[in-house]
Amino acid sequence: MASPTANRPSIDQPTPTWQKQAKQLPFWVRRCSAWAVEMSLVIVGGLAPFTIGAISNRGPVSVPLNPVVRGTAETVAATLGLPMRDRQPSVSPLTNLFWSGALVLPIAIASWQLYLLSTTGQTLPKRWFGVRVVNSRQLPPDFHGLSLGKPSGVGAFPSV
Repeated sequence: MASPTANRPSIDQPTPTWQKQAKQLPFWVRRCSAWAVEMSLVIVGGLAPFTIGAISNRGPVSVPLNPVVRGTAETVAATLGLPMRDRQPSVSPLTNLFWSGALVLPIAIASWQLYLLSTTGQTLPKRWFGVRVVNSRQLPPDFHGLSLGKPSGVGAFPSV
């Protein structure tokens, strides 16, 4: 007859390494890493469609550049002191689409991250790294009392 205690682990046996919890990184490392990933998401959100649009600008069909994209390019060129070579550029329709996305996508990503920060106290990278932003009442920060149904605490931006 088999012993009922044969399958139970002994108290003296060490815990396998795969069951041990990994040491957590220091808070400042996790916070800086979360910030770097947040910035990378916004930057890649703009650079990826811009690069794809530049690559797809090889088609024979040309249309005038989207006025919003053209205005943004002129403003950036004037701000940086760069000369504008072509005032009425023609690009492929796919390039127009991707370059418009390169303007909208970083704004959408940043807005979504701010929404998450104001409602949960964590952006996606902060959640991945285990960082949470709270106010003095241990609630997620709100933006001047507009915390979307949660009790109002100290705002993320001090009011003057």
